[in-house]
Amino acid sequence: VSVTDELGRSVDGGTVTVVLPNGTSVSADVEDGVATVVVPVNPGDNPVTVSYSGDDNNKPSSEDVVVSAPKHNTTTSVKVVDVTPNNATVRVNVTDELGRPVVSGTVTVVLPNGTKINANVKNGVATVTVPLDTGVNNLVVKYNGNKDYNPSNATAKVNVPKHDTGLDIDVDSTPDNATITVSVTD
Repeated sequence: VSVTDELGRSVDGGTVTVVLPNGTSVSADVEDGVATVVVPVNPGDNPVTVSYSGDDNNKPSSEDVVVSAPKHNTTTSVKVVDVTPNNATVRVNVTDELGRPVVSGTVTVVLPNGTKINANVKNGVATVTVPLDTGVNNLVVKYNGNKDYNPSNATAKVNVPKHDTGLDIDVDSTPDNATITVSVTD
């Protein structure tokens, strides 16, 4: 915050206080016409009140301003945690640029056939079970973002095994031939 008098000269002395939307205030002393105040803000527009206390030569002043903060960037990662014939379970982790878990939002898992399955993110994690065909399946996982976080995505390759099979064999024989009936089960 730059503090000047009515003639544009730097003011040396006094205190600048910033009052946040939740009523919390942060202050810093003015030196050579400048006070640096670091305040926590949420992504989006944050209305604050900036006040100068005044000093022996200068009157107090105050102004309402809006501090605009960008959304957090995110990173999405996906890990396959279980695979069985016909489906897989994936764990999706979403963190912000500082490695902190993203507290909310949704992820969309896009299957090879284009089907989309949504799941909620809670404390940086979403677990999703998806139906898949046997063989290698490529998944696209998207964190959709929200008012505080930018979207991000990741991919996963899932190899779904073939079904195990069993044979149920029934033999009916006579002196001249045999009838073998086989049932194949998975």
